[in-house]
Amino acid sequence: DPEDNLHLTDLFTTAARLGRAHDKVPSDRITDGIDQTALLLLGEDHGRRHMMFHYSGGVLGAIRYEDFKVHIKEGHGGLPGMDFYNVMRDPGEKYGQLYPGLFAVTPIQITLREHMKMIQKFPHRVSEVTPKGAELTPHD
Repeated sequence: DPEDNLHLTDLFTTAARLGRAHDKVPSDRITDGIDQTALLLLGEDHGRRHMMFHYSGGVLGAIRYEDFKVHIKEGHGGLPGMDFYNVMRDPGEKYGQLYPGLFAVTPIQITLREHMKMIQKFPHRVSEVTPKGAELTPHD
């Protein structure tokens, strides 16, 4: 189903399983890939990736949750700073609306808190390839 979330990193984990090399996947760090064998080969109806985090360098800019992509921004007045886009209806992300995505605010906030705890425990690694100062910016 083209509506399921599948990320490039999932191919690594899935290929490792299919090649019976799952024991070669590093266990000393977080591996972003999720094994999608059941979706791709076994006829399972839905993938195992429900959220996807979009970063620009070390800055979290958006979260994909089901059909919604949520752009993260500063909140105000006790309200979360989120612009919701239904990427199935608005793939260009031009018409942000909060109301259709209200059901997703709480699961996104909970998952975001857990994600940030994971980042504290396993901080982003500094690239050994990208020279300091050459990182992508939100405008790239």
